Amino acid sequence: MLFEIESLQSCYDFHQKIPDEKQSIKALALEIYHQTERILELKEQHQRVFCCVHDMKDQPLFIDDVNVSPATWNRSVLEIQEILYRKKKDGVFQKQFSLNKALTAFHVEEPENNDEYQYYLQLLYFFYMTCYFIYPKKNLFKFLSDDHYYYVRSFDEGSFQQEYMTFIMLNVLMDDNTQLSFYRQCHRLECLMYEISTIVEEYERESLMPVIDAIINRYTVCQHHASSVLLSLCDYCYHYTMYSYCLALHHQLEVYMNEGHYEDLKIFPYESWKHHYLSLDELDSFLMSRQLYAFCKQDSTKSEVRDRLKWKDSQAVIFLKALIDYDLHDNASKKLVVDFIDHEYKLYPLKIAVILKTYLYLVNDQKLKIKIDNHRFQSFRYALIEDYHQDKLFISSMALRLFLLIAMGEYKHCIDFDYDKDDFIDEYGNVEIINLKIFEKAYAMHSYEEVVDFFEYILSCL
Repeated sequence: MLFEIESLQSCYDFHQKIPDEKQSIKALALEIYHQTERILELKEQHQRVFCCVHDMKDQPLFIDDVNVSPATWNRSVLEIQEILYRKKKDGVFQKQFSLNKALTAFHVEEPENNDEYQYYLQLLYFFYMTCYFIYPKKNLFKFLSDDHYYYVRSFDEGSFQQEYMTFIMLNVLMDDNTQLSFYRQCHRLECLMYEISTIVEEYERESLMPVIDAIINRYTVCQHHASSVLLSLCDYCYHYTMYSYCLALHHQLEVYMNEGHYEDLKIFPYESWKHHYLSLDELDSFLMSRQLYAFCKQDSTKSEVRDRLKWKDSQAVIFLKALIDYDLHDNASKKLVVDFIDHEYKLYPLKIAVILKTYLYLVNDQKLKIKIDNHRFQSFRYALIEDYHQDKLFISSMALRLFLLIAMGEYKHCIDFDYDKDDFIDEYGNVEIINLKIFEKAYAMHSYEEVVDFFEYILSCL
């Protein structure tokens, strides 16, 4: 269902069965006409219409009736019908806007299979209601087009795109068969990514880089089209987020790798941090210590209690506690911050210190935007590259992924001061870049089958 209010439930909602007599554009236009009347009545009664799907922060979404245009309220059935569907002339779409034309921007074509036609009608209904009532001020088809793949407007900087993509996918995945098929596809892709990254890990990095470039450049895409229109849309949304994510991470990682050596530490990590663990109850006391404050700030000036109290409530500490909270509620065997020792959760002081110091460096000095949501790291699914196979729908934030990679290098540098940026590049950076090059090529393709073909081709060449 698109809307929570029972009177607005429709046979054109996802996971509903459309009666045979209503499987036409004309019947759909009439349904939208009546839905518009019902929504207008609710508006006049000052009743807000909520969507069944919430946003990425678990906040309710609703019809933006304040910004719905007068034209939307006053359209006739015929006018709605023309917006939904315009026939091609001589095999070419007409210049005027229509949703069947706009959906081709998402690589969704009108199906030739009669069994798929009802799902196509559901898509037309969903995008009409979404574009004209839920997001009336946003041109979703332009905003989410391939043109916005470029990293400057992509994953984290363009988190609005992810918000809309998530809304679309969560609605489409209300269809049980589509959800099952899509999850199976994701699992297959993640297994292939894991297999590729495992093999890449074993190669000599510098010799593999030109080999991968050559393999990618000589590959020819064999085009496939998904048999399901709903899966076609899911493919587009998933590939869009994966591709823009890879571009953004690739760019940011190369910037970091080209910055030169690790900075010389003015305040070194304390030896005692390397030889014991903290209980969760001891964390706040550790955060207030002069030694931790001095190391993270790289400032030998004696700190006052008020400075450390302010530090304890800082964004860096909030971020750290969010990571810890994620670990405590996640079922993954490999945790980000927390260790499980002697049937108890423990924290390693050196790891805590490096996370906080790295946060300050990236956010304050490098101006990296790491967004903290109080509800949870809903889409934060892996810490290391070999964890691609975990079953999760949405990928982690690019900034979080970059943070963890850099923090890993900083951590090793604090353990062994001879460990330099070149060691980080060889051990983590080049592996990540090679994987990202492969994944960028893959997710620039339109269909699941095309991505699978490419991944299997890469595996056959390695």
